[in-house]
Amino acid sequence: MQNNSNVKKLEIDDIAKINRPTLGNEVSVVILRVIRHLTLEEIIGIGSGGILYRAGKNIGMSLQFDELDDFLDWIEKSKIGIPEVDGNFVRIYECVTCSGISYIGRTVCHFEGGLVAGFLEKLWNKHVLAKEVKCFGLGHDVCEFEIITKD
Repeated sequence: MQNNSNVKKLEIDDIAKINRPTLGNEVSVVILRVIRHLTLEEIIGIGSGGILYRAGKNIGMSLQFDELDDFLDWIEKSKIGIPEVDGNFVRIYECVTCSGISYIGRTVCHFEGGLVAGFLEKLWNKHVLAKEVKCFGLGHDVCEFEIITKD
């Protein structure tokens, strides 16, 4: 049994330290999708989307960027997808969560929506909701989030 006084909560900086000299810092998108779509939904149920949205929002709010372009560059460099802003909409092409999946009748990119909402909420200092309106899960070829703000 572990002594809780010695246990530290993992932070992003801790997780970002990768020591895989042979395998590197990348993993198959299939593994990520199995964890997100199959395992989480099996354990938590369809409500796992809300948890993923909140996780994304927390991460988005914690990012240390002062400009939208820096955030968009980070999304692409992190291989989450290729972002594009068009008015009140943010599109993510080649989305890591859904790009290429079959029609399933619902959106699935809750984490990405939360990530966008969290960063914009921090940047604009107002409540932001990113509502997914397009997704491969709905038969589209891009993820699109409508950005809704409340003062």
